[in-house]
Amino acid sequence: MTRRRQLLTAAVLLGTALAVSQIAFYNWRIVLALEMRELEEIRTSLQREVRQLENRRAELTAPARLAEIGSALGLAPLPLDRMALCCGSAEGRSGDVATLP
Repeated sequence: MTRRRQLLTAAVLLGTALAVSQIAFYNWRIVLALEMRELEEIRTSLQREVRQLENRRAELTAPARLAEIGSALGLAPLPLDRMALCCGSAEGRSGDVATLP
């Protein structure tokens, strides 16, 4: 009778361990699903923010806007006769300066 009781106890323990592992796995899947939903919301929010920042950058760097602000500040394009072209580099070349006609 003790052998039969040992087998029954082993079967009950094995069944209990299986049930507990199934519950733990189910809970783990639920936790992962909740984390995934939260990360999706964060990703969506960040994508929205990126679009807003790209639109703002486009507004700020628009040539018409820059020209308007420059003229309001009294700035004008640099005349070509004041420009110089440097024909050299940091590698030891001559560094001659050529002016535009």
